[in-house]
Amino acid sequence: MTSPSPAPLQVKDTVSAMFDPFPYLGSGLILTVVLALLLWYERSARQKPVSYAAIFGPPVFANAAVSIGWIWYQEGWLFFTPGTWEFGKGGASADVLLAALTMVFCVLSTWVVAVGLQKYTARVRFPEGIVIAARKLIWHHPLVLWLALVIPSAGYGFLGAGFDAQFSHSSFYLPWAIGAMLPSAGIGFAIGTCLAAGALAIGRVRNRTLNKGLAVVLVIAASGVAAVAPVATMAASDYYHGMGGLVIIYIAEVTVCIAILSLLISTTCVLCIRRH
Repeated sequence: MTSPSPAPLQVKDTVSAMFDPFPYLGSGLILTVVLALLLWYERSARQKPVSYAAIFGPPVFANAAVSIGWIWYQEGWLFFTPGTWEFGKGGASADVLLAALTMVFCVLSTWVVAVGLQKYTARVRFPEGIVIAARKLIWHHPLVLWLALVIPSAGYGFLGAGFDAQFSHSSFYLPWAIGAMLPSAGIGFAIGTCLAAGALAIGRVRNRTLNKGLAVVLVIAASGVAAVAPVATMAASDYYHGMGGLVIIYIAEVTVCIAILSLLISTTCVLCIRRH
């Protein structure tokens, strides 16, 4: 008579288990933007300029409020018991890291919203740094396009697969998170690099600061970097062994397809530009 197999270990519903990255990050971003807009328009109604404290204060308050509210929602009055603070998957370092990343994204979101408001309305008076950024940055600026694709794709991989790769009741292990992040970051890098190079080439040709031949060379070079750099980074990282090599092959196929498609589209657009 065989003895029954032991029941699988149950992960304690602790703080780390509750901090599911994407709902936590989304809650922080939404609350940050709402608080910032309310504060800015309240100061505008009193004819007061918006200070940097009013820009970067909402992310701090929102992050703290979401952290407390998230734990309270899961634990209720157990919030005040020691057992609630026994960290689980990824350990305390996972929650500290997630809170820090959320803070960074929240601060960045308030800056983006402030720059956007400065560009399209004069009702709210922002500091000089925001005014200068709004004057110089446009949505199709190559750097803006590149960052708008690379940061979310890297963040998605790090917060998603990167946190899923952690063991329970262990400290957060950064190499596993980086290894899980590289595929999505590589795809974002390839798309962002191709779009940024295409936008730069088309804009320079239209402004007559670059001839079509050099613009095509720029597009070809950027497409080559977009196809090779993510795969080379993954191969050199030493995170992928055995079957993990199939991930590198898959990303290589994706980035090469992105580079070829971008090369065809961008080159066609550059050559079709008419000079008056």
